[in-house]
Amino acid sequence: MRVRRQKNNRKTVRFYRVQHGFREPFKVLLDSTFVHVCCEGVGTVGTLITALPRLLGGKVRIFVTRHVGQELRNLKHGKSAALARTFDLAKTPEDLDSDASPADAILRLVGTNNPEHFFVATQDKRLKRALKAIPGTPLIAATVNGLVLDEPPTKAAAGAEKPAKAARDQARGDGAVSEKERKRLSAVRPDLADAVKRKTSGTPAHKKRAKAPNPLAVKKKGKKEKGGGDNDGEESKRARKAPSKRREARKQMAAAAST
Repeated sequence: MRVRRQKNNRKTVRFYRVQHGFREPFKVLLDSTFVHVCCEGVGTVGTLITALPRLLGGKVRIFVTRHVGQELRNLKHGKSAALARTFDLAKTPEDLDSDASPADAILRLVGTNNPEHFFVATQDKRLKRALKAIPGTPLIAATVNGLVLDEPPTKAAAGAEKPAKAARDQARGDGAVSEKERKRLSAVRPDLADAVKRKTSGTPAHKKRAKAPNPLAVKKKGKKEKGGGDNDGEESKRARKAPSKRREARKQMAAAAST
């Protein structure tokens, strides 16, 4: 299960890198609920600094908003508030009220398309539902078994895979790419779109030629040298039928006894 989970995490991170332009060091924006669970929860104590890079497969920068520390102090979570102060401070909009909740601050930072490319780590279910409606916003949650990276929506992943698969099929000559698919592909992967244009512009595709046979496999067998004909066969039979010394001795004794 751990190997499968790591494979799914790599696939999810690759999806956001290709489709939404995420780059290292990855930015992770923490919610107050997530900070408190990782600080006080069982099985996740002290895992943020080491577990987040291992989860995302690269360098990570951890951010919090000023509202996170303020809320943790108001809730008398001194240890969690001290942990939040060790992370980088994300700049929030100036018109945001200082008494706003961390969830509101995160929603303002993410906006409509997550321009800063944040991985948002939260335990707030209401905030998760709001963030899932925003494209290009990956979510991280903390469990007893460790950190979990949510997979992208099925429709988004399928829509991203379709033009890439069409380009691979066209490059192999397995199918044709329509104009609509080429436009979608150019928006997602310009390099693959250029390859498809070159393939469909009339440039002859490289054909695999039949390789020459193995010279050792087609080598003719050497002819046996002809000897003396029947004499050689008789000599060989005679050699096989040569009597043994013991048999000759018995014959000599029998002859002497008869005389």
